[in-house]
Amino acid sequence: MILLRPGVYDTPMVLQTGGVTVAGDASSEDCVVRVGQGGPVRGLPPCAVVCRAFECRLVNLTVDYAGLEAGSAAVLVQSGSLTVMNCDIRNGVGSGVVVRASMDATIVGNRIHDCGGSGILVEQDVNATVQYNDILRSKGPGVEVREGANPIIEDNRIAKGQASGVLAVVGGKGIVRGNEMLLN
Repeated sequence: MILLRPGVYDTPMVLQTGGVTVAGDASSEDCVVRVGQGGPVRGLPPCAVVCRAFECRLVNLTVDYAGLEAGSAAVLVQSGSLTVMNCDIRNGVGSGVVVRASMDATIVGNRIHDCGGSGILVEQDVNATVQYNDILRSKGPGVEVREGANPIIEDNRIAKGQASGVLAVVGGKGIVRGNEMLLN
């Protein structure tokens, strides 16, 4: 486990060793990973945190991607599996959480807000659980499901977005139940 003391960490984070948990040692507002531009890995979209390993976890952090690049993500699950729990996630230009080509992703109990793209974007044959999140003020869909993805989206509050609460594009499927969608 990597325990982050309260503070602002201005460096991208790469999770590429399986079983790693990165957790804030105080409230999520006090432990902030903030990246202004770019990202940790060449050839990937700009992001603050990228997961490339199995059974990793982000717990009790604020993740803020403050760059201006289109197609960016605050948290990118490139491969492996990641649980994101009790985090505050924002990205003024791109998406909050992007899950692609992973075996599994669990996004539970987070506040994902003020994203320039989708709050959560699920792609490429991914099985994800998106549950008990507040997804607020996204310019894109609150949750976007692309071709091949099959998430369970339940018991979230998706509100005040400028697009659909949940959008499944051609070939995207999943289970959507028990969500509160307001003013999208």
